[in-house]
Amino acid sequence: TPLLIKRNKSFTLTAAGKVLYEESRKILEEYQKLVANIKALSGVIQGEIKVATIYSIGLYELNETVKKFMDKYPAIHLDVEFSQSANIYQDLLEGRIDIGFVAYPKEHPNINILPFKNDTLILVTHPRHPLAKLKNIAVGRINGLDFIGFAEDTPSAQAIKAICDKNNITLKTKMVFDNIELIKRAVEINAGVSILPSSTVAQEIEHRLLCGIPFRAVKFFRPLAILLNKNKTLSLAAQKFLENIHAKI
Repeated sequence: TPLLIKRNKSFTLTAAGKVLYEESRKILEEYQKLVANIKALSGVIQGEIKVATIYSIGLYELNETVKKFMDKYPAIHLDVEFSQSANIYQDLLEGRIDIGFVAYPKEHPNINILPFKNDTLILVTHPRHPLAKLKNIAVGRINGLDFIGFAEDTPSAQAIKAICDKNNITLKTKMVFDNIELIKRAVEINAGVSILPSSTVAQEIEHRLLCGIPFRAVKFFRPLAILLNKNKTLSLAAQKFLENIHAKI
C-alpha cells in the first residue's frame, strides 16, 4: 500500500500513510506509558510530557512551577512550547501535546477545561502619562485614549472589546501585537496605554518602568485554564505535573 506521494521535491502522506502514522503514534505512546508505569513501581517516575502554553502563562505562571517540578522529578522530560491559543486547541485534539494552557477557554466537546487562575486586568501606562498618578480609574475615563492592544483574532482582544462595548468606550488603537511582551515594550516608549493582567506587569511596575492603575468600582478578570483531551489517557508523569500545580482532574 503506498504511504507517500511525491510532488515536485516534497512528499505528502496518502490516506493509508495518515492512518499508519496516527495509529503508530498511539502504539508508541501506550508503550511509553507501559514502561513508565512499570518503573514507577520501583519509585522511579519517568516519561515525557508535552505542554503548550500562551506566552503570558508560560512566563509568569508556570516558570517557577516548572523549575520545582523538574527538581522533584528529574527523570521526567518536560517539553514546554510557547504557542498561540488557536494552535494549542488544534495540537491537543490531534495528539501533539498532552496539556495546554490558555486564557479565556472555549468549550469543545472533546476537551476538558480545568480552571487554573484568574488574573485581574488593570490599566497600564507609561510613568509620565497624565493618568499615571491616579490610584484608581473609572472605566469610562479610558474612552478616546491611544491604545496598544492585542491582535484581533486573540481571545484577549475579544475580551477587551466586550468590556469597551459594554461601557460605550471607543479606543484609538495605535498598535496591535499577538503577545503581552511586545505590548509592554510599546507602552514603555509611551506609544499608548493598554489593559493587561496585573501579574504580567508586576516587575515593570516595581522598577517604575510602567504604572498600573486598578479600575474603580469594577473588576475585570482574565480566566486561565488547563486543557486536556477527553479521548486521551494522561500518563503518570502528566498526572504528577497536574498534581504539582494543584489542578483537580
